[in-house]
Amino acid sequence: MCKGTMKTVLDKCSEDKEFVAKLSDNCPETLKAFNLTPEERCAIIEGDITWAEKHLNSLTDKEKTWFKCRLQQERW
Repeated sequence: MCKGTMKTVLDKCSEDKEFVAKLSDNCPETLKAFNLTPEERCAIIEGDITWAEKHLNSLTDKEKTWFKCRLQQERW
């Protein structure tokens, strides 16, 4: 698992509104630029905060930004 890479993506979400917009519009395509495992990619795409917290041990409020945005979108 590439914990550092997933945390990098989550940190970027908290700092870059344009990046969040790209993830919202086409998450799979946007994530191609990052070396994520299929499981990490799936957790980000689906907004699976439970999976992320379990595998990353814990998330800061900053790192939870994407999951909060994804849940608000109600796009499944």
